[in-house]
Amino acid sequence: MLGAIAQTQKGVTPMITSYDVKRGLDLEIKRVVDEVASNIRICKHEVKGKTGNYPIVMHPNAYGQLLYYTLLQSIRGDNVARGKSKLKEKVGEKIASDTITMLDDGTNTLGANTSIRDDEGVPRQRTHIIEKGVLKGFLWDNYWANRTNTDSTGNANRIMRQGLMEPQPTNTVIEQGKREIGDIIAGIKHGYLIRNLQGAHSSNPESGDYSLVGNPAILIEDGEMIGAVHGLMLAGNIYELLKQCSETARTPHILQNIIGPEIFIEEMRVIAQ
Repeated sequence: MLGAIAQTQKGVTPMITSYDVKRGLDLEIKRVVDEVASNIRICKHEVKGKTGNYPIVMHPNAYGQLLYYTLLQSIRGDNVARGKSKLKEKVGEKIASDTITMLDDGTNTLGANTSIRDDEGVPRQRTHIIEKGVLKGFLWDNYWANRTNTDSTGNANRIMRQGLMEPQPTNTVIEQGKREIGDIIAGIKHGYLIRNLQGAHSSNPESGDYSLVGNPAILIEDGEMIGAVHGLMLAGNIYELLKQCSETARTPHILQNIIGPEIFIEEMRVIAQ
């Protein structure tokens, strides 16, 4: 992992991070350095944003955090069984746009959380969560699966401090689309690239509501990334966001908990300072 900031006329840029995850030593160090350096150069230019409804591109660093504190809590079997998930009765219903296919894949050889078995000894699996926008199922360990007359999906995780077991996601995989991210950005007249978020942990896991700050949020004008917007706020609901997602980029990023490309939302409410 590499993280860096740079001095600007008014202070410093947001921290720009990039990393590579491998099960060997063939790390893509040059790619990591180039990604940080290129984004630092953009973020050294401080620009003004606009309040309104605009296109948003979200890096998996950003939407991965948002998913973890909202949707991924609602698909845990313990929360489903306790009635703490608004998705409990929605299997087979459309909860996202057709572009969204999401899996929990504990078998993916590229994933940081891949293993042969979970903490109860159940083999890891590939579990469809959303398929072309339709909710397909939840994540279970043995205890909560038995309570609800279903089968474990190999997602048991032991909380070492307490000795308790709970269902947890492994590698969240978002299916990629057809166009490269550069081609998607090239078609945006005025919008924002959100590389990271502040405040995702304060999102409401039951309702899916969130109020966040994009940091960094990069302004896109006429298909070009021109500078960083400070304090750009995003507020909404994760399920509405997923329904508004019109495209996923072609090349996935392999991150600590998620394997997926950037996602493109044609219109999202943002508030600029």
